[in-house]
Amino acid sequence: MSLSECYGFKNLEFVGLDRLNDIKILYNKGIRLYNRRLERVVIKALNVHSLAFVGRLDECDINVDYCKNLKSLSLSSTFIKDEWLCNLISELPLLECLYIGSCHKLESIKISSPRLKELCINGCVMLAEVDIDTPNLGFFKYFGDMISLSSNALALSNIDLFLFQNKFYTLWNVRYIKLLAQFRYCSEFLNIQVATDEDVIVPVELRQILPSPLSSGKHLKLPIYKIPVHFSIAKVVDSLLWIAPHMKTMSILKYGHSSKSSFEFSYKKPIIYEGESASCCKSLPVTCWQHCIQEIKVEITDENEEGRNKIKRYYYLEGPDMYEKVDDLCSFGVTKSA
Repeated sequence: MSLSECYGFKNLEFVGLDRLNDIKILYNKGIRLYNRRLERVVIKALNVHSLAFVGRLDECDINVDYCKNLKSLSLSSTFIKDEWLCNLISELPLLECLYIGSCHKLESIKISSPRLKELCINGCVMLAEVDIDTPNLGFFKYFGDMISLSSNALALSNIDLFLFQNKFYTLWNVRYIKLLAQFRYCSEFLNIQVATDEDVIVPVELRQILPSPLSSGKHLKLPIYKIPVHFSIAKVVDSLLWIAPHMKTMSILKYGHSSKSSFEFSYKKPIIYEGESASCCKSLPVTCWQHCIQEIKVEITDENEEGRNKIKRYYYLEGPDMYEKVDDLCSFGVTKSA
C-alpha cells in the first residue's frame, strides 16, 4: 500500500489489515493544504514486513510498535529525533534492513538490533555520533560528514563510505583513521567514495605515529569524483596500502567514467634485519608497499575512440621502480604529478 502526498489527512490508522505486507507513506514536500498537517500515524498490522516514511513528518506521533514482524524500515526526510529512533528499533526484534536518509534532527543515535543485516545512513547533516550494537550486520553504508563511530558488527563483510572532508578541521585525518579502525577485524570488502584523490591520502607524518587501521581489508574499490590536473595514482595506491596493508585487490576509477585501474598484489616474506622486520612506519609487521610487494598485476580498462567497446590492457610490475611504472601506466588522461 502506498499513500502519496495526501495533505488533507490529520490522522492515519492502519488496523486489522492482516494481509498487508508493505506500507509506504510519502507526505508533505513543504506544502500544507487546508492548514493541516499529519499529526498521528498508527499502524496495527502484525504481518507488515516493509515500512517506509518519506517526507516532513515533523512533530508527528508515529506508532509502529505493533509491527513486530517488520523486517525492513526506511525513514527519509523525516524529522525524527535520537531517542525516538532508539526506542523504535528496540521494539522491532526481527528488523533486518534499516535506511535513514536526510533526517536532519538526528545528532547522536544508538542502533541496537540483534538481527539487523543492512544499515544505510545517508546525508543526516547534524549527525555526529553513531553507536552500532548489531552483531549480525553484514552491510554498512554511510554517506555524510565525519562521525564518531562505535561498532561491534563482527559479521560485517561489506562497507561503503563517502565522507565529506573538512579541510579546515586539522584533525580530520586522525578521525578518518579512527573511523576506519572500527572495521579492522570484520570487513574484507571496502568501497570508499571520495571527491578528490587528496581525500584519501593520509599524510606521511601520521603514518609514522599511527598504526594502519584495517588489518583484515582484502578488497577495496575507490571511485573518485574529480581527477585533478596533476594526479599521481601511485600516491593514492601508497596511501591505500598503508590503510589496508594486507590488501589483495584494489580498483580505482573516475566516477561516471568507464576508465578503471585494477591492481592485484602478491607479497614476499618480510625482510629481517638483526632479528626484526624492516619497517617504515608504525604499521608493523607490514612495511611500506615498495618493500614488501613482490609483484603487481595491473588491469587498465578504457573505452575505444567510439566509446562503444571497452579495451583492457594487462601489465605485470616488479622491481624497485614499480612506483614510477604505476604512475606511467595509469594516468586517467591527466598530467603526471611531480
